[in-house]
Amino acid sequence: METSKRTAGDFACDYCSRVFKSVRGRSQHKRSLHLEEYEKEKLATAEQRDLPGAKRIWSKAEVQVLCDLSEVVPTVQKCAGIAIALGTGKAQEQVRNKYRLLYNNPRKKRRAREAINQRKLVVKDHLISPEPNPEPVQGLKKALKKAVKMGSLDEGDSAEGSKIHYPKRSECKKSAIELTANTLFVALSSVKPTNDGKEQAGGRGKWPKKLKTSGGKGNRRKWYYDLLRSSRAKLAKFVLDKQIGTSCLVPLKVVADTYESRWGIGEPFLGLGQFKSIGKIRNETFEPLFTPLEVLMNLRAVASNSATGPDGISKRALTQWDPSGEKLAKMFSPWLVAGKIPNAFKECRTTLLPKTMEPKKLSDINEWRPITIGSMVLRLFSRLLTRRLAKACPLHPRQRGFIAAPGCADNLMILEGVIKSGKCMGNTTAVFIDFAKAFDTVSHEHMLTVLQQKGLDEHMVKLIKNSYKGCSTTVKCVEGTTGNIAMRVGVKQGDPMSPLLFNLAMDPLVQALETEGQGLEVRGKAITAVAFADDLAILSDSWEGMTLNISILETFCELTGMKVQPKKCHGFLIASRGKSFQVNNCPAWNICGSPIHMAGPSKSIKYLGIQVSPWKGLLMQDPTLLLEKWIGAIDKTPLDPVDKVALLMNYALSRLAYAANHCMARTTVLARLDVQVRLAVKKWLHLPMCTTDGLIYSRTVDGGLGFPRLARTVPAMQVHRLHGLYHSTDDTIRKIAKQTISKDSLRRAWQRAGGGMLELPTIDSPKKVRPGETQTRAVKKRAPCDWRTEEHTRWAGLECQGAGVKHFKNDKISNCWFRNPNLPGFKPGIFSAALQLRANVYPTRELKERGRLTTTDSLCRHCQGAPETCSDILGQCPVIKDNRIRRHHKICGLLVEEARTLGWVVEQE
Repeated sequence: METSKRTAGDFACDYCSRVFKSVRGRSQHKRSLHLEEYEKEKLATAEQRDLPGAKRIWSKAEVQVLCDLSEVVPTVQKCAGIAIALGTGKAQEQVRNKYRLLYNNPRKKRRAREAINQRKLVVKDHLISPEPNPEPVQGLKKALKKAVKMGSLDEGDSAEGSKIHYPKRSECKKSAIELTANTLFVALSSVKPTNDGKEQAGGRGKWPKKLKTSGGKGNRRKWYYDLLRSSRAKLAKFVLDKQIGTSCLVPLKVVADTYESRWGIGEPFLGLGQFKSIGKIRNETFEPLFTPLEVLMNLRAVASNSATGPDGISKRALTQWDPSGEKLAKMFSPWLVAGKIPNAFKECRTTLLPKTMEPKKLSDINEWRPITIGSMVLRLFSRLLTRRLAKACPLHPRQRGFIAAPGCADNLMILEGVIKSGKCMGNTTAVFIDFAKAFDTVSHEHMLTVLQQKGLDEHMVKLIKNSYKGCSTTVKCVEGTTGNIAMRVGVKQGDPMSPLLFNLAMDPLVQALETEGQGLEVRGKAITAVAFADDLAILSDSWEGMTLNISILETFCELTGMKVQPKKCHGFLIASRGKSFQVNNCPAWNICGSPIHMAGPSKSIKYLGIQVSPWKGLLMQDPTLLLEKWIGAIDKTPLDPVDKVALLMNYALSRLAYAANHCMARTTVLARLDVQVRLAVKKWLHLPMCTTDGLIYSRTVDGGLGFPRLARTVPAMQVHRLHGLYHSTDDTIRKIAKQTISKDSLRRAWQRAGGGMLELPTIDSPKKVRPGETQTRAVKKRAPCDWRTEEHTRWAGLECQGAGVKHFKNDKISNCWFRNPNLPGFKPGIFSAALQLRANVYPTRELKERGRLTTTDSLCRHCQGAPETCSDILGQCPVIKDNRIRRHHKICGLLVEEARTLGWVVEQE
């Protein structure tokens, strides 16, 4: 049957053996399976009219006469006269259309190209023209010194933790600051670092030694659990991605020479010219000194397993030394007043992480990413300054990296919107820029100049400059560690302030692209750049406009010393042609003299973890195959069932949820993923396949495993994302969201997540407040439904598996073993048996006979008096009565022992 369908018809595909009954059927087949070839055919057909021998209504002689007459009769209004002068019987409408094709459109394109080229020269001359240095803003240092002199509290007798310690003038001297730092080292000398500079307990630790497969299962299992105790995230990366941490194999001399030239010299900074960062800084944000509460909140925000610097000081050590934050606040305030940081905290260590796992590429130093880790004390101080700097310093709205906003959702939605608009409204061009070692090569002078442009107080500029002055690091590789390398350029990847400083350094480029470039207009809003830190996408409405934007980028790189890698840049052009559209019907753009890669209709570009296709928009790799691959990889590990389940839930599913959210995965796909998850969990935990879903999806506090049900959680994530985009504080985001996202998309996602139509959140813009009216509260994000409670209720309503389940709802004590299955003495087999008991699927005779017509084999194997159920075994069967008594006495003994340990008076019969 299938063979006859595939061979019937007269229209054969040129690229496979398929045959179709109609031209349209063949065209649709080519669109879906041979997209690249189909697009080439379209472009060839469009160019067919220019080929010799092609059928033409107009002969070459007629075209030449028309061109000659157009010089004499240059207006379209005189087409009737031209038609008569031709004398070949051409109608007036034919002359008008041909005139437009031969004269108007080429002339417009030529004029547009000439205008863009002229504008490129004007814009470049304008941007490279020097700008006088801005007047330094002063006043902060005076205010801080005045506060020290006054020695008063801003908030009076405020609550504990909010009091400000005003240092004495003598404490703000450089010698006193260095002495305080040495005192801290002495106080924390009791906490000794491990060999790799990390604390033995609570630290992330290093990768265990090379995995030995020849030593048997014991060595392999030990290696996995060493890595599990060191870092679950690294174990997940190894299992799911086959990426394992390894020491840099590049020779030590090459490593030292590379980073000495990269960080020690760098490209010259020629100034910013007319590249400006708009937006004034509120310097009053830095006037208050640090409070213990502020220090303590920032210290708690540091990850518990955060790596320590070369001094070995960890978060736990700081917390033990100063649990209230008063000592640290007292130490940090003089740093802020004096604008100086102790030299003792400026030493760093650098670890090289591989960008790829291909052995051939690991010998290239450029395939290793440096992560520079400074002292925990300096990183805490940087975190304090960063929070204030982020509040005081506005960035351009198109920069969405490392800010308190859904930056990935915003940028991906913009790209999806411009691709859709390009298919139906006109041309859309996009180029994805790849900077070469952006974080490592950005000039310190570049960052400081931007801060001065924005009006940051001179005292804060000097403080930030001082944090990099005299900073050095050592780089570790397999052959050893390099000597101290001065860091004269670049930001420290690992310091809390580095992302913000880099965003500020990129801000003038984003500003110039938006003001001087030629962007893409969407609903009256022109957008030229979409940035997420160094992940920059440039947009335009024409090929010529993109050349102008690229020219601005090249000028910025010439001035600042930053470099672009053309080989790693990608671009595409979407041109609307009536009811159809074409992709890349243009030459490739050049960046710094080299052409970039043009992504075809069947190709995609990875941006923020999502594949972006010029033909289909945001793409998601087949999630069922991906999850099957991950489950298979987890299954092959020698981990216990509990650890396999945790790896799947906490790492694999979170990756799938991110892509499924942004790519608007369908419910059928998500349901298939849920089936794969349930089968794997039941297999690993030795649960019967008939086990209810409630055990897997109910909350741990209610007696479940707490797994996310993707068919419910992903649509809920989509609802929150779409609702947030509709109500974004950025006007451009809101307008593009209204054009890109239909109201039906939100409604369907809401219904898929289990929400009712009466509770559907509004996506309309908030009403303007009229005089005399009060401001209504903004619509809060609501969950479509409490699906976990529904799962538990459904479970509790089951006649067999739901018996007694309702009594464990919201019982933290009885369900504590769900939250921590690795309790001492709680072996994996016991955990699986406990799950079977909770769901009443323990392998008894009664379980095997459920659903059968005859139940003669379900009687107790000992007494043959009643069905062999869990309740019969635990409390009714007379044969094992002595066992029940011994178990009762053992439990009583354990309770007595525990009570006496707590100092209670125990009476035992």
